[in-house]
Amino acid sequence: MAFNFQYNDPLLIEWRKGDESDPYIDRTETHKIINNRIVLTEIPAEFHRVEIYGYSEIDQRKPDSRPIPLEDEFIVTYYNGFITFHPSQEHKTVSVSYKGRGMIQYPASRIYAHNPNSDVVENLQHIIDTALIKIIEVGDSIEKALDAAQNANMAAEGAFFATSHANQATEMALSASDKAIKASNNADEKADLAYKAAMTTRLIWLKPVDKYDDIALAYPNPEIGSTTMVLSTGSRYRFEGDGIWKEIDNYTRGSIPLASEKIDGLMSSDDFNLMHNKLQYRSIHFVIPTITMDGVQKVITSVPFDCKIKSIKAICNKPSSASPTHLFIEKISGNSFGTHSEWEKITDSPIQFKADHYSAFIPPLLISAIKKDDVLRLFVEVDKFDPLQEGISIQIDVVL
Repeated sequence: MAFNFQYNDPLLIEWRKGDESDPYIDRTETHKIINNRIVLTEIPAEFHRVEIYGYSEIDQRKPDSRPIPLEDEFIVTYYNGFITFHPSQEHKTVSVSYKGRGMIQYPASRIYAHNPNSDVVENLQHIIDTALIKIIEVGDSIEKALDAAQNANMAAEGAFFATSHANQATEMALSASDKAIKASNNADEKADLAYKAAMTTRLIWLKPVDKYDDIALAYPNPEIGSTTMVLSTGSRYRFEGDGIWKEIDNYTRGSIPLASEKIDGLMSSDDFNLMHNKLQYRSIHFVIPTITMDGVQKVITSVPFDCKIKSIKAICNKPSSASPTHLFIEKISGNSFGTHSEWEKITDSPIQFKADHYSAFIPPLLISAIKKDDVLRLFVEVDKFDPLQEGISIQIDVVL
């Protein structure tokens, strides 16, 4: 086995600092999955993660993470830029977005090649060096052969030896030339593979069109990699050859994600949470200026949605100075309202305002679920109120 160990032939590693003076760059690449994986052009920044439209990343930093991804998952090896997919995703094309840290370049001395005539493994640098040496030897041999031919008339024996020498030089030249041709073929194959890989990932951005049918009209002679966007749908298409325009991603669903509680998207996360909370949480209010009698009060309300009671709060503007106030919140279904059906109490004991207290004691709930069109009312226990108490307000917070 022939090796070319050169300690002055290291990997070339170029990193960005990731700060304001030398920031990581945003990269969007399209790759075809081959042997369950793709290789990114640059090494991705692990802090910013990798995003692939239609897939979820398995975070390998978690101890219980799966070693093999599912059909809609992928695993990123952040130190070399390899991304692994489920075997069912073979030959699919994916769009990858990430922050590029830089790249690692490998020297020719670390690329090996098998010799078809033996089990010897040579590296590409050794083959190149050997070919160069043989070419120099061939040049020297040919020059010596020409000198011998010029002196052939001096002696027949000299001519014979010169001819023999020339034949040997020719054989050496043919042998060296054969190895050089094999090395060249190997380089051509690698160049062809590199070209094919480049053809599967390159993007030539064209102006957008209004609808899909306009692509063929606007670009009748596209190149492989030509890419345009359909404005009516937000989908982006890449020309694959043979008249095929393939959808690679959707601008509104991929590059700009929908907003969530933690991620900014088509609206900011703050706006999303604000709107979400406004839609999810509601309040039901009862306001009684004064209580003049016990029993059923004149204030009722109908609930226009299904909900669940989250909390109850009762306060007053002027507290009772003599006796406590006890009252219940009762409910009945919309269908039973106006009949002689029995009302249900939603707490296991009354809401209690003690004398000289502005806030009431709220007992545990018996009923928390409220149906749409249910009717709520207030009921005051017999002789459990003070007509001098003013401004009673009861707030029922519910979640949809």
